[in-house]
Amino acid sequence: MSPITPSIILFLIGLILPVFCSPTKNVYTKTFNANFDNLKPSPVHLSQLGSPQLNPYDGLSYLAFGLDKGISDQATGLHQHSDPNLIGTGPTTQMVQGTLPTLTTLYEGSTVSSFDMRSCWMGCLQGTLTALVVSVPVDCTLLFKGYTSSSNTAVAKKYATFEVGSLQLDANMVEVVFDRSAFKGLTNLTVELVNSTAVGIYAMLFDNFNFMRLLRRVKAMSKPPPTPLLQMASPAPMTSQEFEDWLTEVFLGGPADARSFCERTMSRKYLRYNAGGDRVDFEMAVERTAKFRNDCRHYVGRVQSLTQEGNRLAARITCELKMEEGPEGKFELMFMGERDGEGRFERVWELFVPMTGEAEGDV
Repeated sequence: MSPITPSIILFLIGLILPVFCSPTKNVYTKTFNANFDNLKPSPVHLSQLGSPQLNPYDGLSYLAFGLDKGISDQATGLHQHSDPNLIGTGPTTQMVQGTLPTLTTLYEGSTVSSFDMRSCWMGCLQGTLTALVVSVPVDCTLLFKGYTSSSNTAVAKKYATFEVGSLQLDANMVEVVFDRSAFKGLTNLTVELVNSTAVGIYAMLFDNFNFMRLLRRVKAMSKPPPTPLLQMASPAPMTSQEFEDWLTEVFLGGPADARSFCERTMSRKYLRYNAGGDRVDFEMAVERTAKFRNDCRHYVGRVQSLTQEGNRLAARITCELKMEEGPEGKFELMFMGERDGEGRFERVWELFVPMTGEAEGDV
């Protein structure tokens, strides 16, 4: 074996030293396969309000996505590509979070400069609030758009189609393969629904995002990273009775007291989204609460289920309601909300529908 001469040592140092000492060089890491299977989903689809575990995950932040458990042992629905988890999005998640579903490197504390998207798995469901529990797959076409740090317009686009047979109750996801020469150096990847046979509420589900990351090199002698900010304390959990009382006060009470009620129980940043697309801010909530109290002739509500995690709450309520105009009826309310540190509702999503058949016995 030839001896290692000083010239060889200098040559090796010249190759290695720039990698460790350059303060600005970007370095590719290995390919990542984000399958979300090492995470724990939130209960009862609170994920529709967002999943902190996804922000970030494997170096990317997943905006307007929620983490859910798949359906490996169910007869209907869309099967995840890898067990046990997948991520999903739909109109509820997008309305509540106020953005298109987006994979991004642009989040606080990110060390990722950009990423090259390789592939993912996807499919669509006709579903409700419990989309992964009672659901059927439906045809859909999605549009993926890639953006770089230097462009406000998409530098790459990809249409992906998911198709199922008539009366097909379950399906596997399909793979989407991206053009590597186009979907590279990205800081954002968005996805939107272009076409679907779904009627009403739907869900787009994804699994196994495969991509390459480009890390931002940090100076060797840089100062230590700042201490992470403390998380806002979660409010005390609401009991079923407390939630029933709050909802009762929305309909029953003096119209003149509507503002004080809203100030006590709703944040000034309050936003409520209804399944039909209606959006209500704090001042509109004051006006509507006053009108509800003025027009309501009868209201009795009962919480059928209530689930909480941190500052997030999901509930199913059945009620009897009679307004000034119109007959008395029985209704079902599906409610999801976020509360601030003082326990006031800040973001809310509602689906309010008439009850029929056996469900009326819940009231």
